[in-house]
Amino acid sequence: MTGVFGWPKVPRNVREAARLLAADHFKRKDAPFGVAGFSEYGPVRISQNSMVGNLLHRYVKTQVKVGI
Repeated sequence: MTGVFGWPKVPRNVREAARLLAADHFKRKDAPFGVAGFSEYGPVRISQNSMVGNLLHRYVKTQVKVGI
């Protein structure tokens, strides 16, 4: 199996997504079991950061071409 992977320079969207994920990971220590706090309606839970998905969607490979 052979292939070419990577970029000559990391794309700006990938760098930004990495920064967002790092910040989210750092903040998780303050949210045990995914609960960031409580409001009048109940617990406030941390959800996935949709901005990361939006930044990276064009880099996700959904089909792989296999040649024999």
